[in-house]
Amino acid sequence: MGDVLSWQQSNYMHASFAKTFMSAAGDLAVQSLRAAQENDYILVVEGGVPAAFDGMACTLFTENGRDVTMLEAVQELAPNAQAVVCVGTCASYGGIPASGSNPTAVKTVSEVAGIPTINIPGCPAHPDWVAATIAKVLCGEKFILDDNDSRPVDIFHRTVHYFCPRRPLYDKGHFATEIGQEGKCFYKLGCKGPYTIADCSARGWNNGFNYCIQANVPCAGCAEKSFPADQLFKR
Repeated sequence: MGDVLSWQQSNYMHASFAKTFMSAAGDLAVQSLRAAQENDYILVVEGGVPAAFDGMACTLFTENGRDVTMLEAVQELAPNAQAVVCVGTCASYGGIPASGSNPTAVKTVSEVAGIPTINIPGCPAHPDWVAATIAKVLCGEKFILDDNDSRPVDIFHRTVHYFCPRRPLYDKGHFATEIGQEGKCFYKLGCKGPYTIADCSARGWNNGFNYCIQANVPCAGCAEKSFPADQLFKR
């Protein structure tokens, strides 16, 4: 499918406000955002939303001399969007920022917006998952979402374990005793593959070049709600 940046710069999609890769900045960037609000738009959000300190732990832009927080922007933009797509585990489920003591009171996009979202978890989310989901929204296709986690079931329907090339080793009881072992299953070292719904082991990353288990480390379960609360690499 190629990279998301090249795809979004094509005629199929225009990113009106994306701080990490848009050329406009300052007032021009805000003007682009406001112009998009006058038409149909899709809201794509990365990251959890800090709610403490009136949201001031994360500001997105300055408008008329006033800082606009991520909290305020999401609450303003989400209700009128054609769809709200959460990219990554943080936006979808809270992720790392919402774990532990969570001093900035990070919440999910759905929690602060008060509306359902389409969740594309993963830390990070796979570019193919993101592009395919946005393309379906643009084409007006209907989504079948997982009842519990609001994930598109056409993407998130099998576990990492299901497609894992080391699955036969699991079935035969050939388990690794340390990380980095070739030809062994990492289940007894805490691999989350049997519980993680994602197609990493079938799709691969970086154009199919690699993924966690192929790189000789256990699956960390980064596409699940429980990430990173579960202990990593320990059964």
